[in-house]
Amino acid sequence: MQSCFLGVDIGTTAMKILAVGQDGNTIGLYREDTPKKIIEGITFLDLKRIYEFFLKIYAKTRNSYKILGVSCASISESVIPIRNSKALTDPIIWYEDCTLAYKNSYGEKAEALSGYGVSGFENEHIFSLYKILWTQDQIKPQTVDFWIPVSSYIPFMMTGRAVWDITQGCRSYMMNVHTRSWNKELIDFFILCGNLGELKYMSSLIGYTQDGVPFFSSGHDHMTGLFGVCRIIGTDKIIYDSMGTASSIAGLFNKNGSDQDTSQPFMGKSGNIGAAFKDSQYYAENSIRFYGKFLEYLMKLVCRDIKPKDFEKINREIESLHEVRESCIFLTGGDPIAGKKNNFFNIMDACDNITAPLLIQSGYIYLSLISKKIAEAVNSFLPMDSLYYASGGNTNNKVLMQYKASLLQKEIITTDIREGTALGAVVSAAAGSGFDNTLRCISDKVKKEVIKPDPKISVQIKKAEERILRRYSEIISGNFF
Repeated sequence: MQSCFLGVDIGTTAMKILAVGQDGNTIGLYREDTPKKIIEGITFLDLKRIYEFFLKIYAKTRNSYKILGVSCASISESVIPIRNSKALTDPIIWYEDCTLAYKNSYGEKAEALSGYGVSGFENEHIFSLYKILWTQDQIKPQTVDFWIPVSSYIPFMMTGRAVWDITQGCRSYMMNVHTRSWNKELIDFFILCGNLGELKYMSSLIGYTQDGVPFFSSGHDHMTGLFGVCRIIGTDKIIYDSMGTASSIAGLFNKNGSDQDTSQPFMGKSGNIGAAFKDSQYYAENSIRFYGKFLEYLMKLVCRDIKPKDFEKINREIESLHEVRESCIFLTGGDPIAGKKNNFFNIMDACDNITAPLLIQSGYIYLSLISKKIAEAVNSFLPMDSLYYASGGNTNNKVLMQYKASLLQKEIITTDIREGTALGAVVSAAAGSGFDNTLRCISDKVKKEVIKPDPKISVQIKKAEERILRRYSEIISGNFF
């Protein structure tokens, strides 16, 4: 019987399971919309349906293959209360605002105990701490044995072990990124009922199923993708651009006396410093909270569908413009310009003859500009010759990718496996199992594509960037916020 590894990615929009053989060949990629349910206006993940989808693919795979290892990654921040080996309730999804009141009430004390110098993150209401406080109030008087992130749910159900990948611990606001341990002072202060479980590095063994299948740790979806790329190509000198519903741009560095100050954000009021994949290794990261969703919103605004063929059609219309120029500018909550505290979406300075292709083109310019701003800040921690890798469904958008490469003035490398997080989870399972030959086979068989800067586009989009940044400066100095 042939052997394989399974990598699971529970994303905001979709859940993917990638099966890769011991020889590095892709056996199958299974996808389903991430199951959710809305109760009283609040969005929850549907754990029962998530687990059922996994079990279906797991059983199907086991009928034909020996499974050598499984690893699960997911969106971050969402947490699940466990009692008597079962989930007490479904978790609220990461972007929900119902935790704002808890951040307003307890944020000052939390920040005093877990400020940037400890957590590596600016205090936000989306973190696991505030979701736990909110959930505790909803499930009283029930007690909790463990709190676990979404990526730990399937491994827990299969092995009985409650483990947090360290990259998920970073998103909790409850972990010290320097000691790689739970912040006991904060946890004691908030009297969190239940245990947070064990912290482990990515690709660490979690445990075995009753029939002997090992599960290995994966965590934050974007960081799992970064782990996978680094292991496949054999270097940490990478800027990794993970483009999904949200976008994350990250790079790895080893902290020493000559590194930049990590006691405060490295992009003004934003930029995260997290614990990475081994002792003394960190990641520098910042995100664009609305990326794929931003493009979907723009397409729907001009009455277009969001299927690949619809993007291809409007891209042909954009290319027929023969000019790269902004027709409006955007301010969206969660980017380094608008700031994470501003949950809004503004279209500004729109020209009076704006059309669908002009609006979408402006969106591409905006995303390219924000990506460049983050990439340059992340790159300050890395060697200047670091490679630029991108993954996610948006890598299929050739016009967007050409704009990004041309503004960055840097080659962007993509692979034929767009599901970077699921592939990273496969790599985590293979690395944890010690199958280095499988990693070499995956590296040999993954097809790479290089998007090069276009000289003509570079000139035009650089001028657009200069105009937009001047306008942003005017807005900010005018106390727009």
